Amino acid sequence: MATTAVFGAIAGLLSLCRAYKEVPGSPLANVNIFDGPVVLESEYEHPDSLFIGDSGDDIPSGSSQQDFGPYGRTTGSRDENGTILCTAESASGDTDMSARRARVAEIVGAVEDLVRQNVLATSDPTLGGSVLWCRITNQELRQSQTTEGAFAEMLFVVAFRARL
Repeated sequence: MATTAVFGAIAGLLSLCRAYKEVPGSPLANVNIFDGPVVLESEYEHPDSLFIGDSGDDIPSGSSQQDFGPYGRTTGSRDENGTILCTAESASGDTDMSARRARVAEIVGAVEDLVRQNVLATSDPTLGGSVLWCRITNQELRQSQTTEGAFAEMLFVVAFRARL
C-alpha cells in the first residue's frame, strides 16, 4: 500500500510534460524539463525551463495531508490532498520583459492544459492514475533585469486529491 501519492504524482506529471514536449507544435518543444532542482551556472544557461518538484527556494518540493477514507474508517483507505511545486522560467539576452512573461505564461498554460480533462488528446488529470484529480492552484510571478538580460519565472502549484 502506498504511503503517499506525492512520488507517483511527480512521476506522472513529469511523464505527461515530457511526452507533450515531443508533440509537433507543442509549446513545450524547446523547453528543458527538469525533475526537481538542478545545479545551473546561471538562469540563462537554459533559456526556457520547467522544473517539476522544485521552486528554486528552500521550501518543500511537494507536500500532502492525509485523513481517514470513506466513512471515517481507520483501517481502510485514506484520502490525501497534496501539492507539487513547479517553476517555469524564461530568460533572454535582451531587455524585453513582456516577451519573457508571455513565454512563462505559455509554459504554465501548457501544463494546465495537460492536467485539465479533455483539453488535449494527451490531457490526464489523474497523472497516470496516481491521483483522483489534479489542478493548478497558486501562482507567483517573479521577474528581473540583470546585465545578462530579462528573466521571468512563475512558481505554481499542482494540487491533487488521491485515495490510498
